[in-house]
Parts: sequence; C-alpha cells; structure tokens
Amino acid sequence: MTGANLASQNLTNANFSNYYEAAGANLSGANLSQASLTNANFKYATLTNADFSQATLTNANLEYATLTSANLTQAHLTNSNFQGVDLTGANLTGAEVRGANFFRSYDGVGGISLTQLYSTASYLALDLTGVGLSHQNLTGVNLVGQNLTGANFSVTTLTGANMNRADLLGANFIGATLTSANLTGAKVRYANLTGSRITTVQLYSTASYQAHDLTGTRLGYNNLTGVNLVGQDLTGAGFAGATLTDADFTGAQVRGADFSHFGALGISLAQLYSTASYQAHDLTGIGLTYTDLTGANFAGQNLTQARFHSATLANVNLSQANLTNADFSASEPYPQGYEPGADLTGANLSQANLTNANFSGFQYCDEYLCYGGPGANLSGANLSGADARGASFQYATLTGTIASNLIQSDGHIAGLDLTAGASLVVRDYDSGVPIVVEQHLAMDATGTLRLVFDADPWDSSISFAPGIPVALGGTLDLTFAPGVDIATQSGRSIDLFDWTGVTPTGAFTISSPYTWDLTNLYTTGEVTLAAAPSLLGDFNGDSDVDGGDLTSWKAGFGLSSEATRAQGDADGDQDVDGADFLGWQRQVGIGAPAIASSARVPEPATLVLLVAAALAMFFRRRVAVS
Repeated sequence: MTGANLASQNLTNANFSNYYEAAGANLSGANLSQASLTNANFKYATLTNADFSQATLTNANLEYATLTSANLTQAHLTNSNFQGVDLTGANLTGAEVRGANFFRSYDGVGGISLTQLYSTASYLALDLTGVGLSHQNLTGVNLVGQNLTGANFSVTTLTGANMNRADLLGANFIGATLTSANLTGAKVRYANLTGSRITTVQLYSTASYQAHDLTGTRLGYNNLTGVNLVGQDLTGAGFAGATLTDADFTGAQVRGADFSHFGALGISLAQLYSTASYQAHDLTGIGLTYTDLTGANFAGQNLTQARFHSATLANVNLSQANLTNADFSASEPYPQGYEPGADLTGANLSQANLTNANFSGFQYCDEYLCYGGPGANLSGANLSGADARGASFQYATLTGTIASNLIQSDGHIAGLDLTAGASLVVRDYDSGVPIVVEQHLAMDATGTLRLVFDADPWDSSISFAPGIPVALGGTLDLTFAPGVDIATQSGRSIDLFDWTGVTPTGAFTISSPYTWDLTNLYTTGEVTLAAAPSLLGDFNGDSDVDGGDLTSWKAGFGLSSEATRAQGDADGDQDVDGADFLGWQRQVGIGAPAIASSARVPEPATLVLLVAAALAMFFRRRVAVS
C-alpha cells in the first residue's frame, strides 16, 4: 500500500500487524481507531487529522510522517518511531509512550510538546522508560519521580528541568544542557552525562552520589574542577576529556573507568595512586588513552584489558604487571589523521604478563600508495622475563629492547638463562601456545622457575629445541593462582616438561606449600598433587586461610579449655594461643583469593611482634588466674 490514498477511509478495528506498509501513503482523516498496527510502516505518510485512538502502534515506524491534529488518545505507542514527525495539534491524552522515539530532526521538525507529554498515560504513571526526547527544548520540564531508565535526552535543552527523585539509570544526556536542573535524589548510575554541563553541586545532590555509587556514570567533557569523589564506586565510570584539576579520588573504585584525555587536565598520577583500586593493585579495564603517565609506577598492578592508546608511558614501571589483553596500539585513522601507539620508551615490562596485549600499528594500501600509523614505541624497554604469548607487535618499534628470557608471541624463548638470581614466571595460557626453549636452558642455585596453575587444564608445558643443553638447578616453585579451590585439585596430574630431544643434567629444588608426587618429573615431566593440605588455619570454614581467620583467632585468643577450630584452635589442643597463630601464619594465602583490606595480614616483622605480644598477654592471663 506504499503511496496509497486512503484519505478519510474508515478502518476501525482493522488488523494490519506485522505487514502493513503505508510508507508515503495519504491517510488524512482516516479512521484507524482500535486498529492493530504493530510493526506497521507509515514513514513519510500524510496522517493529518487521522484517528488512531486506542490503536496499537507498538514498534510502528512513523518516521517523518505528518500527524498534525491527529487523534492518538489512549493509543499504544510503545517503542514506536516518531523521529521528525510533526505532531502539531495532535492529541496524545492517555497514550502509552514508553520507548517511543520523539527525536526532533536536525531541520527542526518534530518533537513532543510538554503539554502533550504531560497528558500521556506513561507520564501520569511516572514511567517514561526508554522514551526518546533528544534534540528538543524541554526548558523547565517537570520530571519529578519519573522512571526515565534508558531515556534519551541527547542534545536536549533541560535548563531548569526538575528531575527530583527521577530514575535516570542508563539515560543519555550527551550534549544536553542541564543548567539549573534539579537532580536532587536522582539515580544516575550508568547515565551518560558527557558534555551535559552538569556541576559538582548537581552531582552531589543525586541519590547515587549520596550512596557512593556512581557505577557506570559518564561525566566526560564536563568541568569537574575540585570534585569530591572520595570513597565513590566509579567502576566503569567515564571521565574522558573532563577537567579534573584538584579532584579528590581518595579511596575510589576506578576499575573500568575511562580517564582518556588529550591535555594536562585529566587524572594525575597522584590522583590515580590515591584510589582504592590502585592501592589494591586492581586497575582492570581502566582507560588511559592519550594520557601522559611518564614515570608512573604500575608494578604488580592488574591492568587486564586496560586501554593505553597513544598514551605517554616513557620510563613507566610495569614490572610484574598483568597486562593481558591490554591495548597500547595506534588509533584507527580518522579524517584528520591518526595517533601513534603508546610511547613506552625506557619502560620496565620485566616479568609482566603481556598475553594477547596489542602493541601494533596499522597500514592501509590502495592502488597508488600505502599509509598507516606506527605502533607502540618500545625503544629501550625492558621485556626480560615477560610472557608475550599471543601479543601483537606489528609495526611497533623494538629498537634496543631488552628481551632476555622473554616468552615471545609464538611461545618461543631464545635461550633461558636463570642464573645470577634470575627468575621466570609461567602461567596457564588457554590459546594453545606451548613454550619452547631454544638455544639452551642454564639454571644455577640462585635461579627460580615459578609455575602458577589455575583450575583449567595446563596449556603451558615447556619443551625444548632438540639437542640443546639443559642444565637444571635452583628452585622449581609449584603453586596455584589465588582463588583456586585446592580441595578440588587433589590427585591432579600436570605435564610440566616435555624432555623429548634433550638430556637434562642437574635437578630442581622443589618449593611448594603442597605435597607433590615427583616420581615422573625427570622422565615424562609430569607431577601429581598428592593431597590437598589440611587447612588447620581455616578457622571460619570458608576453604581458605586469610585475614578473616586471623579475626577469628583474635576473638578466641586466650581461651584455655574446650576451644574449637572455629574459635582459633589450629593445633587441636583445645586452647587458643600463639602456637595457633603460627599455624595460621604458615598457611596464610592457601586457597585464598586476596586478603581483604579490612583484615590485612601483618608484615613479617609485625607478625613477630604480634606473636610475642599474644604470648605475653596469654601468660599474664595465666598468672592472673592462678
């Protein structure tokens, strides 16, 4: 029926669901009351004075149609598209408009008036979920208590709007004007407030800020000078391009947050260091694209999936950091050009986990020439002992890099030298890239080869190029990654080495908190976990030994009879004393993910003092009792 002329026709109760095609049709004055028009297409149709009262237009497309003076009373308009639609004089009283798109076109046509909006059933029910109100002038709009989850207000003027207690979860305010808007008590988690001119006072007034939960809130390209974000949960929040001068991030959670910034007004190292995430060594997924981080200390940090496109990281310390799937690559080309990969000149990446990290540039060629952007600049960087399996270095600069004991992208090591205190950490890698040692393996009593298992099948067995010399020695450290339930690993056999083609000399000194069957270590290269250790220090029964168990020991300390394991009795002598503390100390970390900051394990020197104090207190109690 595309282009058909049905002006003034009576189509009451008609059912055109899912197949009605009326694009460009003339339905002026047509009676479509109570009609079923789900998924119908009225794009560019002329619907002046048409009657859609009580009609079902769910998911209908009315893009750029003319609906002047149309009757849409009590119509079901859920998820319908009114982009660029002229609704002048249209009656939307009692209409259901959740998810409907009233986008005002760039030529100024379309949009819904405040009077029309206020008359809808959805507005009166305080449920405007997903409604599209972008590119409009809604100055002074009253949205008190409305559910605006997923609503779209991009590039809309909301000057003086009242959104008191509104639910703005996931709402889009990109480029909107929120000058003098009332956001008191509003929920703004996952709301995109990028470039919305939101002030710190408005932010402080929101319910989400008051609850210290700004998870996913995007605040980029706003002036946030001096903003107080102490203790806020900013997981996945966005600050790209925001002015953060004198902002306070002390104790904030910033995993997955985006701090990308071209200039000097983004997050500083001091601000980043003050966050709870940095202190906990967990900056997973953080975005620091374009940011100047010269000389930063990220040693031992978890930077899995972090984004460092075109960042300045000269002389940064990333030793022992987890950079799995981190991105240091060049930016993709755009009309004005491109940005090169990160500047990692002189950076320390020794013993870092670089698996699947991206350091690459790009190159495009047409029939006349090739052009592209260089990848990361690793000139003079230290990659010794790093694991780069699966990492991409295409078009990266590697001049003068230190690559001793580096596990390369293909799993090969160009000679493994574990002498003079050198060490190598090997973790599981799930993409089927085993480790192959070429040239030689030289290891003396000071060297350490540390193998860290997880609960998955071990895909990091070490083999050797045929005929190379293999001199064993030093420490073979066998352990499990934090979070592995050791009780489930009892009896597990793991292929550590494939000795095919080589004749090893010497032997390892085994270091492990667990008992292993080493019968086949030097023949088939296999070891078997003989038995999971008895967790005598697990006082709270959660299958690991950590700070929570220390709390239990403290609570029970001094009990002299009939004490239980739950009260801190590790050695089974029915009291809780310093000997039980030492039992806990010997097993701390076994089976544990990470010790909570609220119950941290004391440093070794502190442990000694604590034991001495505990014993002294215990004996004082004994004397007092006697």
